[in-house]
Amino acid sequence: MLRRFLSGTLAMLGAIVMMALAPGVPQAIAASTKVIAVVVDFGTGSTKAVITHCIRVPQSATDADAVSALIKIDGGSGLRWASNGLLCGINGYPASGCGVTQATGGYAYWAYFHGSNKAWVYANNGPAEVVALSSQAVGLRFEDKGRGAGSDQRPRVRLPRALSCSNGILDAEHVVRTPASASAWIAVAVALGLLVLVIPATTVVLKIRRRED
Repeated sequence: MLRRFLSGTLAMLGAIVMMALAPGVPQAIAASTKVIAVVVDFGTGSTKAVITHCIRVPQSATDADAVSALIKIDGGSGLRWASNGLLCGINGYPASGCGVTQATGGYAYWAYFHGSNKAWVYANNGPAEVVALSSQAVGLRFEDKGRGAGSDQRPRVRLPRALSCSNGILDAEHVVRTPASASAWIAVAVALGLLVLVIPATTVVLKIRRRED
């Protein structure tokens, strides 16, 4: 009886692990997400390095969601918005103000672009209004003396390098693990935990039975 119980328990644990790691499971859940290329250029007035990484987000995520998720993964403060929906700051830069008109002329703001394998294209709307696409990069650059127009400076990242995500080349350090992968490893951990409990318990039962015999 004890042997049957132990054999059934081990078989069940093996099935849990195999199901969790089956190729179809991660792929099915991964279909509900997408990987977006993000470029954040803090401009020539900042010492912050240009961010060029990929991020995995839900299918419904906007460009702003992708940028915010990436900044937070890096331990940053995310995005700062004005009450009218204007993007004011990324990862604490600038620390204050929003779309300030400079005394020397020009407009200090975050310019928003889409990147394809051809070039960066200036976007006249806001990143919170556009659903992110794996086929194009999201580009943001802080302009010290911008014009709020297509003549403003592009992010300092050459294309199609910024589209490496859509080509299947991911920066693993900055890609959020898919729910499928996380679930798979949780299942494995649970199975191993049960093994740790079952094996000692079985040993104790066997010792007791030997004494009784």
